[in-house]
Amino acid sequence: MPLSAAEVAYALDQWGGRVRFWLATRTTDVDDILQETFCKLIEQNCMPDRPAAWLFQVAANLLYQETRRNRRRKSREQHAANKESLHLPIDQNLLQQDMQVALTKLPEDLRDIVLLKIWGELTFAEIAKSIHVSTATAQRKYVEALSQLQAICGYDKTEGAKR
Repeated sequence: MPLSAAEVAYALDQWGGRVRFWLATRTTDVDDILQETFCKLIEQNCMPDRPAAWLFQVAANLLYQETRRNRRRKSREQHAANKESLHLPIDQNLLQQDMQVALTKLPEDLRDIVLLKIWGELTFAEIAKSIHVSTATAQRKYVEALSQLQAICGYDKTEGAKR
């Protein structure tokens, strides 16, 4: 039989704050990992024998997975930013370092679209499917990202040259 709302509420009251505090010393994604931890508790058929130990173990596993995902993402972004040619329609002579810095200044959703389009060589339809938006939205966000990159790098849109 699944856990009752009262059992989950009790677990949250008893150990939620402790798990949250522990996570806060290790990551900035505290609330996401804490929520995922309690979602996994809700999926259980019965309360674990040692709920505190179970919650901390699940949170530690989720933290490890998140850390690994972030490390891989940053590695891919670093690798992509170090490529010789960026093939952007803004300026073929854009320096790698300028682009690397500019990419880090983009909002994460726009940065992901640029990376998927340029380095992943995905179509807008494939990008849209992977980020759960329409094809038109993916294309619009890509154009927006390129525009922001131009602004970040100091390129004048009308002259096509760096200011």
